[in-house]
Amino acid sequence: MKTVIYLSNQLVKAAVGEVRKGKLVISQAVAEEAPKLSIVNGQVTDEAAFTQFLEEFWEKHQLSRKKVYLVVNSTQTVVRFFETPKMSHRKMMEYLPREFSDVERLRNPVYSYRILGPGRTAHRQRVLGVVMERSFLAEHVRRFHSLGIQLVSVETALAAELRLLHQLEGLRGKTCAVGLLDGVTLMNILWRNGTFIHFSRTKVCSPAGSPQFGMECARAISALMQFAKAEQVEEELTAAYLGGLRDGELEICEKMIRRLCPHIEVINFSDAAGSSVVFSEAVCDLGNFAVPAGGIFASEGRRNLLYQYRRSPEVLARRAALFRAFAPPAGAVCLLTLVLILQAANWFHMTNRINSCFDYMSDPLVLSGAARYDRLIAENETLRSRLKATSRIASNIRSYPVMDTRIDQAVDRCAKNLVTAKVVGFQSEAGVIQISSSAADEPSIHRFIDRLAAESGVFSDVNYTGFEYVEDEGVWKLYVECYLNVPKQEETEHTDASSEARVRKSRGAERTSAGKGADH
Repeated sequence: MKTVIYLSNQLVKAAVGEVRKGKLVISQAVAEEAPKLSIVNGQVTDEAAFTQFLEEFWEKHQLSRKKVYLVVNSTQTVVRFFETPKMSHRKMMEYLPREFSDVERLRNPVYSYRILGPGRTAHRQRVLGVVMERSFLAEHVRRFHSLGIQLVSVETALAAELRLLHQLEGLRGKTCAVGLLDGVTLMNILWRNGTFIHFSRTKVCSPAGSPQFGMECARAISALMQFAKAEQVEEELTAAYLGGLRDGELEICEKMIRRLCPHIEVINFSDAAGSSVVFSEAVCDLGNFAVPAGGIFASEGRRNLLYQYRRSPEVLARRAALFRAFAPPAGAVCLLTLVLILQAANWFHMTNRINSCFDYMSDPLVLSGAARYDRLIAENETLRSRLKATSRIASNIRSYPVMDTRIDQAVDRCAKNLVTAKVVGFQSEAGVIQISSSAADEPSIHRFIDRLAAESGVFSDVNYTGFEYVEDEGVWKLYVECYLNVPKQEETEHTDASSEARVRKSRGAERTSAGKGADH
C-alpha cells in the first residue's frame, strides 16, 4: 500500500491505496483543515503549528510512516510542456536548465521530467518538465524526516492529475474538457483520445455556489474549446468533466456552461472512473481526491524530484571525497589478491602448454604446413580487400534514391477521393519529387498534405509554401516537394556478413589442406 499526502492550502488531503491488475484500489481517503494561515500555496508559514498538526494528523488516521509519497501544489514549482528529440536521461537532465532559462526567480533549482508520449514526428517526444527551488523542497524533506516519516517521492499536483487521467476508464478514447477545483484554483485540462493536449489554471474569486462562480467555470471550459479550435482539433469537444465541487455547485456550473456552450454535456468527474477505480473501505468523491489518488501512480525513479534533490552538489562532493579516501587502498588489496591467484593458476597452465608446444613445433611436417598456410593467408587478405571494395560500391548504388512505381502508388493513395494529383518532376541528386495537385476546397488540400506526411515509409519530409485559388478553373492549386527515404542497408549488411562467412570458411579450408599436406 502507498500513502500519499497532498499539500496545497489549508485543506490537507491523504490517500492510501495501490494498483491491482491495472485498477486503482483506494482503501483510505482523509482530509482535514490545517491551522489557519499555517500553510499557504504549498509554503509552510507557521512551522510549529503545521508540524504539530501533521503529527496529530498522522496519529489520528494511523497512516504508515514508511514509503510516503508527497504531492505539492505551489507557485514555487514551474511546469512546462515541450517537445524534444528522443534522448537519454543524462542528456535530458542537461537539456532541462535550457528550457527553464527564463525562470530567474528560482535559485539553486531541482529539475525533473516525465515522458508523456510521442511528439508530432516519429523521432520526437512530448515532455512534462518540472523545476522546483531546492530550499522549498528541503523544508518539506526536513519536516517529514523530523516526524519519522520516510519520503520516497515528491511530485507536483499537475503530474499526479495527469497520471490519474491516463488510468480512468471513462476518458479512454474521448475528447473532452476536465475541470478540477482545488480550493479557489480550477485546473482545466484539454483531453483528446487518451492523451493530454493543454492545461490552464483559473483562480475562482466568486463565492462558492453563486451564479458568478458557475460563470467563471463556464468561461474556463469555453476557453478550452477556443483553444481546441485554434489548434484544429478534429474531434468535437462535447463533454466536460467537473470535480471537486460541493453539493449544488455542479448544477449551477452546468446551467452556466450550457449558456456559453449549448452542446456541451456536463458530467461529474467521479463518473469517469468506471471500473478502473475501486474503493475497498473508503467512500469519497474522486473529484475531491483526484490529486492524492493520482499520486498513488507515482514512481521512485531517477526522474523524481526527490531523487534529483538528493543528488545535490554537496552530497555528491561528500561521496566523492569518501570514495577518493577509501577506494585506492581497498582497490589495491583486491587487485593484488586477484593477481596472485591468477598468476599461480597461469604458471601451472603455461608450464604444461609450453612443453606440449615444443614437442609439436619440432615436427618437420608441421613446419612445412605452416609455411604453406602463411602463403594462403596472404592471398586471402588480397581477395578480402577486393571483396570489401566491391561490396562498398554496391551499397552506395543501392542507397541512392530511385523513382519507381511505389512513389506513384503512394501519391495516388494519398490523393484518392480528395484531390487530383500527379508527379511533375524528380530531382535525382536530392531525392526530391514535385507534385502538382488541385482540389475543390481547402480541407481536401489539408488532408492531402496530412496523408503525404503520414507516408513515412516512402517520404522522409514534405515541404510546401502554401496553396492558391485559381478563379478561372474554380479550384485550389498546390505544389508540394516530397523528399524520398534512403533505401535501407539490410541487403548490404547481409552481403558483408556473407563475405565474412566465406572468408572464414576459406581460412578453415586452408588450415585443413595445410594439415593434410603435412601428413603426406
